[in-house]
Amino acid sequence: MWFPPFNTTKVRYCKIDVGIATAGGIYVDSKDRVYVPSARPPTAGVLRYSGPFPNSNTAKGGCGAKDATGAPMAPSVKKEEFIGLGNGLAAPIAIVRAPKNDFYVSSVISGVINEYDANGGYLRTILQPPAGEILGATTFSTGTPLGLGVGPDGTLYYADIGITITSEGIGPGPEGTVRRIRFVNGQPQPPETMGAGLQYPDGIGVYAPKKK
Repeated sequence: MWFPPFNTTKVRYCKIDVGIATAGGIYVDSKDRVYVPSARPPTAGVLRYSGPFPNSNTAKGGCGAKDATGAPMAPSVKKEEFIGLGNGLAAPIAIVRAPKNDFYVSSVISGVINEYDANGGYLRTILQPPAGEILGATTFSTGTPLGLGVGPDGTLYYADIGITITSEGIGPGPEGTVRRIRFVNGQPQPPETMGAGLQYPDGIGVYAPKKK
């Protein structure tokens, strides 16, 4: 957590957790609970943190411990596994709110986007690679979703970082894309490519101008 003012290069902070393996994009709900996807063991899944959180970087403000580097850290945190692995969710990396108070969670390495209810229960798979496709020198035809965004009409957008596996290792391929999934009568349609030839797209935001 960072504390204002933010008009200097030295901003006060307090660490909440230092044990997350490859944390992804977070979501904060109306009750100030923080949802953090973790893409790797031993914390793989979606974690949920509940307050009260520190309000400063001092012991009085709830930040009275130190981590191994000596940095300020909260002495305790309320943390729980909100969503576990399974149903194609192998490496959770982003979470966004879906219509009807649900959640979408992306799994970049398995090319999956799942939908979960307000309590973290699995509902359905929104996106997955076609049967028989294997991640290799060529990425999945439906992409490897990383960043997620939802439009006002419920359309789901995702940043595809184009993961490949080659003799040089695993990582982003030469071309990434931005795609969207429309819904017809509540059912997800095949993804549409909106932009291609992108280098390492890993996040997305949806701009919705206010109606005049």
